[in-house]
Amino acid sequence: MEWHRCLAGLTLAALAALPGAARAADDPDALAALTAQAAIERKWLEAERTRLREAAADFLGAQKRLADRVTAVNPDIPNPEAPGPAPAEPPSPARTSGDLDRAVEDAALAQAAASEAFSRWQESAGALREGLRRLGLIEERIAALKVAHPREQEPLTGTWDVALLPSGDRGTFILKQTGTLVTGQYTLQGGWKGSLQGTIVSGKIYLQRIDSKLGRSSELDGFLEAGGTTIRGSWQNYSLADGSAASGAWTATRRKD
Repeated sequence: MEWHRCLAGLTLAALAALPGAARAADDPDALAALTAQAAIERKWLEAERTRLREAAADFLGAQKRLADRVTAVNPDIPNPEAPGPAPAEPPSPARTSGDLDRAVEDAALAQAAASEAFSRWQESAGALREGLRRLGLIEERIAALKVAHPREQEPLTGTWDVALLPSGDRGTFILKQTGTLVTGQYTLQGGWKGSLQGTIVSGKIYLQRIDSKLGRSSELDGFLEAGGTTIRGSWQNYSLADGSAASGAWTATRRKD
């Protein structure tokens, strides 16, 4: 738990150092760092909820043992932990001083166990409350960053003017990024059109071009350049039956909103 407390302290310090969503433009890794921290917090919270349940079970079990021992010493007092109606005849009291000593000793042990379990339950409940507060702050900041700078989080989403070399054909890609997944539609000179699907990881782009007439026709690799407005890469045809080039280069420029 100590490592998590240290990490939590760093997280709160980072949040304090990031006063507004506009800071995302200065720190492009802010969202990634906060998203990773949110995942850590959620995992830790699940473990803390388990500890809270265990402490509660230990506390209630110790309370029941304490009630049993007190009832053994005072059989005329109904045991609130015992299910059903009180027995018609109360149990016989401790008959010897040894019986009484053992019952009192057992009751003291049960009381100590109950106190210890309750202390753990209180500590866990407090830690859980603090963890939920931290997670709430992180989620608020993540939401603010996404609203203020959506393009930094999904840099491929939008319309791109595309040029294919060596043919010089031009066209349009309309892309939608969801996390690392990319889908979209395209149109190219000559009446070619279809869908696109692929991925983007650390600025590296991979797309498959699925033509409405030819089916899966080519693949494109590329890199999103700094600034997020230009893509440069290479392409390769799957089929050469139509006599077209086997491979080449491509560029894409984002249209202004």
